[in-house]
Amino acid sequence: MQNISFIVLPEDGNPDWGILTLAVHGMEIKRREINRPGWESLSPEMRNEMCFDLITHELEKALLKGEACFNDSSLYQKWYEYEFFIDGEDAREFIELVPRTRHSTLIQPRCGVECGWKYYKRLVAHEFQKRTAANLAYWRGYLAGMDLNNSWDREGTEAIHCMGLELEAGRKFAYDED
Repeated sequence: MQNISFIVLPEDGNPDWGILTLAVHGMEIKRREINRPGWESLSPEMRNEMCFDLITHELEKALLKGEACFNDSSLYQKWYEYEFFIDGEDAREFIELVPRTRHSTLIQPRCGVECGWKYYKRLVAHEFQKRTAANLAYWRGYLAGMDLNNSWDREGTEAIHCMGLELEAGRKFAYDED
């Protein structure tokens, strides 16, 4: 079993900087430079999120299969919720079917997952195949991200119209609410 740990190492010659390291069996896998005073001022949840962002796709698969574990056993549930919960619900099935993670640095893919989740649930409730529902929902959420990211151009709205689709009357596309 792979044993995953996170270690903060000092940066040589600079006490204000450090290296956040993801290690498996003590061997460095991935690293990220951090500002030590900033790191120390973060909440434990924010520190965990920075650590979780270092986890590779291969380690994620190993964690889900039970082939890897965290050195700190309380981290598995926190990591799982960070990766797969949307609005307090387990969205793993949906997230595993879409092309991106919800932790992308780009707004469109993030919205594809975050906003797409509600559409996925609707489509599955209407008995769409799960892969089809995930694709449609993700790209609908992605268009919402385009709209949010380009508030001057309303690119997502333009894309909907270019495809010959209509928005529901009286609804603002990027902020679609139930």
